[in-house]
Amino acid sequence: MVALRGAHYLAAGVCKPGARWWCTHGSLVVWDVGAAPPICVTTIACVSGVTALLHLGGDHLASGCIDGRIHVVDVAAGVVDGAIMVGHAASVTALTMLPDGCTLASGSADRTARLWDVGTRKWVATLVGHTDVVTALVVLAGGKLASGSHDKSVRLWDTVSHTCVSFLPPLVDRITSLAALPDGGLAACAFGTRDALLMWGPGALHRSPKANKWDTDTPTALVVLPGNRLASASEDGTVRLWQLPRP
Repeated sequence: MVALRGAHYLAAGVCKPGARWWCTHGSLVVWDVGAAPPICVTTIACVSGVTALLHLGGDHLASGCIDGRIHVVDVAAGVVDGAIMVGHAASVTALTMLPDGCTLASGSADRTARLWDVGTRKWVATLVGHTDVVTALVVLAGGKLASGSHDKSVRLWDTVSHTCVSFLPPLVDRITSLAALPDGGLAACAFGTRDALLMWGPGALHRSPKANKWDTDTPTALVVLPGNRLASASEDGTVRLWQLPRP
């Protein structure tokens, strides 16, 4: 889900499984959450199931799909843009925008991350190194792109040279989500034998992270909150609030 129009609208990506994975179809459902009660404004049909969503600005969204393609959606017009970003060989699993405001980063089940020029819809670079699904992407305060994967590693990328500049070897469990911390650090959720919230200080991915562990189900999402706090969601049906240490 993503918020748009000053958080008065909420857009959700939908993925409906078919008889075969390539038959999976989906849609974008947009709600006016400023209304009381909230009302569905529009439903936009998509050729393939929506597996990742990003607000590009204004009424435009980037929609990553299970067929590996990325579409641009005009919410106001209620249509999917004809131009498509094509290149991933498997489902798009994560989307984020780089600080320049015109380069889109995507993660995929094909084990790569890709950079795209949003204006031209053209491929810019492929970031290779992960050996399993790239599950999360986030831009850190210093401008580096962080990627997390089911290969249990986190990588930092220089998006100008398109190279990996820092690498945390697979010493933890599978990464499911990432969050950029205000002080320049990084937080991650991981799941495995013991699920954990992991934190690294600014520029210190080579060091062992601090980990807060709990017995639960797979953690699925992280959100940074005011007051130096984090919220984490889990498949055990809970949302946990974390008070982070001061920088």
